[in-house]
Amino acid sequence: CFEPDRKSIPVCRKNLSSLIKAGKLTFIEKGAWSRNERLKFNACGTGGSSISDQGDDEIEVVALDEVLSEKRITYIKMDVEGAEAEVIKGAKKIISEQKPKMAVCIYHKFEDVLQLPALLLEYNPDYKFYVRHYTAANVETVLYAI
Repeated sequence: CFEPDRKSIPVCRKNLSSLIKAGKLTFIEKGAWSRNERLKFNACGTGGSSISDQGDDEIEVVALDEVLSEKRITYIKMDVEGAEAEVIKGAKKIISEQKPKMAVCIYHKFEDVLQLPALLLEYNPDYKFYVRHYTAANVETVLYAI
C-alpha cells in the first residue's frame, strides 16, 4: 500500500494495522510514479489529494518496478487521482513480465479511457479488459485488466 499524504497516513495505518501486523501488507509512505523523485503535492487528507504544481507539500514518489523488483506481483489496484498513466509507466517491467491483474480508475482524465488500455497493451498484449461504472455520477469508473 502506497500513501504519500501525511494527513492520511495515520488513518491508513490505523485502518490497516491488523494486516500490517500479520505481515499481509507492507505500508509505504511514498507515492507511486513513473520514476523516483520528489514532487509537489496537494495534501487534503482526503481522496482528493493529488500531485500538483501548486501543492504546498513535497512528497517522495517511486517507480513500482524499483520498489517491488524482488516481489511477485499478482494484483495492482490504483485510484491515484489522475496519476494512473505515470504509475503504469513505473510498473512497465512488472506488467510486461508478470501480467498482474489490475483495477485502474479511468475517470480522472478524459484521455485515460483510451490511453490507459493502450499503454497496458503496449506493455503486455495478453490483457483482456472489462469496464465497470459504480455510481450515477461521472466518477468511479474502473478498468479491469485480466
